Amino acid sequence: MIVAATKSAVNGEKISVAATGGVMPYVYDLVTTTPTGGSIDPLSGDYSVPKAGATEVTETIRAIDTAGCLGTTTVKISTDTVAVTTTGSGTPFVVINGPVGSTYTIDDGVGTVTSGGVYSSAEDGIGIVKVSKGDEWAKVVIKVKNGICTVIEPTPVQDVNMDGTVDVNDLTPVIDWILSH
Repeated sequence: MIVAATKSAVNGEKISVAATGGVMPYVYDLVTTTPTGGSIDPLSGDYSVPKAGATEVTETIRAIDTAGCLGTTTVKISTDTVAVTTTGSGTPFVVINGPVGSTYTIDDGVGTVTSGGVYSSAEDGIGIVKVSKGDEWAKVVIKVKNGICTVIEPTPVQDVNMDGTVDVNDLTPVIDWILSH
Protein backbone atom coordinates (compact mmCIF):
# COMPACT_ATOMS: atom_id res chain seq x y z
CA MET A 1 0.00 0.00 0.00
CA ILE A 2 1.31 3.47 -0.88
CA VAL A 3 0.58 6.56 1.22
CA ALA A 4 1.53 9.99 -0.12
CA ALA A 5 0.99 13.65 0.68
CA THR A 6 0.01 16.09 -2.05
CA LYS A 7 2.96 18.40 -1.20
CA SER A 8 5.19 19.51 1.63
CA ALA A 9 3.50 21.27 4.50
CA VAL A 10 3.57 25.01 4.97
CA ASN A 11 2.79 26.94 8.14
CA GLY A 12 -0.83 26.41 9.19
CA GLU A 13 -2.31 25.16 5.90
CA LYS A 14 -4.26 21.99 5.10
CA ILE A 15 -2.96 19.35 2.73
CA SER A 16 -4.32 15.99 1.65
CA VAL A 17 -2.81 12.59 2.34
CA ALA A 18 -4.04 9.67 0.25
CA ALA A 19 -3.51 5.92 0.30
CA THR A 20 -3.66 3.66 -2.76
CA GLY A 21 -3.19 -0.02 -3.45
CA GLY A 22 -5.11 -1.37 -0.48
CA VAL A 23 -8.70 -2.27 0.31
CA MET A 24 -10.81 0.83 0.89
CA PRO A 25 -11.78 2.51 3.15
CA TYR A 26 -8.58 3.73 4.75
CA VAL A 27 -8.17 5.10 8.27
CA TYR A 28 -5.46 7.73 8.81
CA ASP A 29 -3.62 8.60 12.01
CA LEU A 30 -0.49 10.40 13.19
CA VAL A 31 2.32 8.21 14.50
CA THR A 32 5.04 10.81 15.08
CA THR A 33 6.84 10.11 18.37
CA THR A 34 6.96 13.78 19.41
CA PRO A 35 3.63 15.54 18.76
CA THR A 36 3.89 18.45 16.32
CA GLY A 37 0.48 19.99 16.97
CA GLY A 38 -0.83 18.78 13.60
CA SER A 39 -4.04 16.81 13.20
CA ILE A 40 -5.54 14.51 10.60
CA ASP A 41 -9.11 13.61 9.73
CA PRO A 42 -9.13 9.81 10.14
CA LEU A 43 -11.49 9.22 7.21
CA SER A 44 -10.60 11.85 4.58
CA GLY A 45 -6.84 12.11 5.17
CA ASP A 46 -7.02 15.92 5.37
CA TYR A 47 -4.00 16.98 7.40
CA SER A 48 -3.98 20.29 9.30
CA VAL A 49 -0.41 21.53 9.49
CA PRO A 50 0.68 23.06 12.80
CA LYS A 51 2.12 26.55 13.07
CA ALA A 52 5.72 26.43 11.92
CA GLY A 53 8.42 26.72 14.53
CA ALA A 54 12.05 27.74 14.49
CA THR A 55 13.17 24.30 13.35
CA GLU A 56 11.93 22.01 10.62
CA VAL A 57 10.02 18.94 11.83
CA THR A 58 8.73 15.82 10.16
CA GLU A 59 5.30 14.30 10.79
CA THR A 60 4.71 10.58 10.16
CA ILE A 61 1.23 9.70 8.91
CA ARG A 62 -0.08 6.15 8.77
CA ALA A 63 -2.96 4.69 6.77
CA ILE A 64 -4.56 1.34 7.57
CA ASP A 65 -6.88 -0.36 5.08
CA THR A 66 -9.85 -2.66 5.77
CA ALA A 67 -7.65 -5.76 5.46
CA GLY A 68 -5.26 -4.47 8.14
CA CYS A 69 -2.44 -3.57 5.74
CA LEU A 70 -0.67 -0.36 6.55
CA GLY A 71 1.57 2.18 4.96
CA THR A 72 3.20 5.41 6.11
CA THR A 73 4.43 8.66 4.67
CA THR A 74 6.31 11.56 6.14
CA VAL A 75 5.47 15.21 5.69
CA LYS A 76 8.13 17.86 6.18
CA ILE A 77 6.83 20.92 8.01
CA SER A 78 8.93 23.86 6.88
CA THR A 79 10.29 26.33 9.38
CA ASP A 80 8.99 29.83 9.68
CA THR A 81 12.24 31.16 8.19
CA VAL A 82 10.44 32.52 5.13
CA ALA A 83 7.58 34.19 6.96
CA VAL A 84 7.59 37.77 5.66
CA THR A 85 5.42 40.75 6.55
CA THR A 86 5.50 44.27 5.12
CA THR A 87 4.50 47.71 6.34
CA GLY A 88 4.31 51.02 4.52
CA SER A 89 2.65 49.92 1.30
CA GLY A 90 1.32 53.04 -0.42
CA THR A 91 4.15 55.27 0.83
CA PRO A 92 7.61 56.23 -0.53
CA PHE A 93 9.19 53.19 1.15
CA VAL A 94 8.25 49.70 2.34
CA VAL A 95 9.65 47.96 5.41
CA ILE A 96 10.06 44.22 4.85
CA ASN A 97 10.15 42.19 8.06
CA GLY A 98 11.73 38.77 7.75
CA PRO A 99 12.88 36.55 10.61
CA VAL A 100 15.87 37.60 12.72
CA GLY A 101 19.08 37.06 10.75
CA SER A 102 17.49 37.44 7.31
CA THR A 103 19.33 39.06 4.42
CA TYR A 104 17.58 41.38 1.96
CA THR A 105 18.72 41.76 -1.65
CA ILE A 106 17.27 43.17 -4.86
CA ASP A 107 16.57 40.09 -6.94
CA ASP A 108 15.40 42.00 -10.01
CA GLY A 109 14.05 45.35 -11.10
CA VAL A 110 14.24 48.84 -9.64
CA GLY A 111 15.06 50.10 -6.17
CA THR A 112 17.37 49.53 -3.27
CA VAL A 113 16.96 47.68 0.01
CA THR A 114 18.90 48.17 3.23
CA SER A 115 20.25 45.38 5.42
CA GLY A 116 17.31 46.16 7.74
CA GLY A 117 14.76 45.50 4.99
CA VAL A 118 13.78 49.06 4.02
CA TYR A 119 12.97 49.23 0.28
CA SER A 120 12.73 52.42 -1.77
CA SER A 121 13.11 53.49 -5.39
CA ALA A 122 13.71 56.77 -7.20
CA GLU A 123 12.30 55.37 -10.45
CA ASP A 124 9.01 53.78 -11.48
CA GLY A 125 8.84 50.05 -12.18
CA ILE A 126 8.77 46.72 -10.40
CA GLY A 127 11.28 45.75 -7.73
CA ILE A 128 11.67 42.21 -6.43
CA VAL A 129 13.27 41.82 -3.01
CA LYS A 130 14.60 38.41 -1.98
CA VAL A 131 14.47 37.70 1.76
CA SER A 132 16.83 34.84 2.66
CA LYS A 133 17.69 32.89 5.77
CA GLY A 134 19.80 29.81 5.32
CA ASP A 135 18.68 28.08 2.14
CA GLU A 136 15.00 29.09 2.51
CA TRP A 137 13.74 32.33 0.95
CA ALA A 138 10.74 34.40 -0.04
CA LYS A 139 10.29 37.20 -2.56
CA VAL A 140 8.37 40.43 -2.17
CA VAL A 141 7.19 42.11 -5.37
CA ILE A 142 6.83 45.90 -5.13
CA LYS A 143 5.38 48.22 -7.76
CA VAL A 144 6.68 51.80 -7.78
CA LYS A 145 4.68 54.54 -9.49
CA ASN A 146 5.24 58.28 -9.00
CA GLY A 147 7.50 57.56 -6.02
CA ILE A 148 4.88 55.48 -4.19
CA CYS A 149 5.70 51.84 -3.35
CA THR A 150 2.90 49.30 -3.35
CA VAL A 151 3.47 45.71 -2.26
CA ILE A 152 2.04 43.43 -4.91
CA GLU A 153 2.58 40.15 -3.12
CA PRO A 154 5.09 38.31 -0.98
CA THR A 155 5.72 34.99 -2.73
CA PRO A 156 7.08 32.20 -0.50
CA VAL A 157 9.08 29.37 -2.03
CA GLN A 158 9.10 26.08 -0.18
CA ASP A 159 10.33 22.57 -0.79
CA VAL A 160 7.13 21.75 -2.71
CA ASN A 161 8.34 18.44 -4.12
CA MET A 162 9.73 17.31 -0.72
CA ASP A 163 13.19 16.38 -2.03
CA GLY A 164 15.02 18.13 0.82
CA THR A 165 16.17 21.19 -1.14
CA VAL A 166 14.56 24.35 -2.45
CA ASP A 167 15.46 24.45 -6.13
CA VAL A 168 14.06 25.25 -9.58
CA ASN A 169 11.58 22.38 -9.26
CA ASP A 170 9.90 24.23 -6.38
CA LEU A 171 9.22 27.46 -8.26
CA THR A 172 5.68 26.59 -9.35
CA PRO A 173 4.01 29.12 -6.97
CA VAL A 174 6.25 31.91 -8.25
CA ILE A 175 5.72 30.97 -11.91
CA ASP A 176 1.95 30.75 -11.40
CA TRP A 177 1.95 34.22 -9.82
CA ILE A 178 3.99 35.70 -12.69
CA LEU A 179 1.68 34.17 -15.30
CA SER A 180 -1.41 35.52 -13.52
CA HIS A 181 -0.11 39.13 -13.57
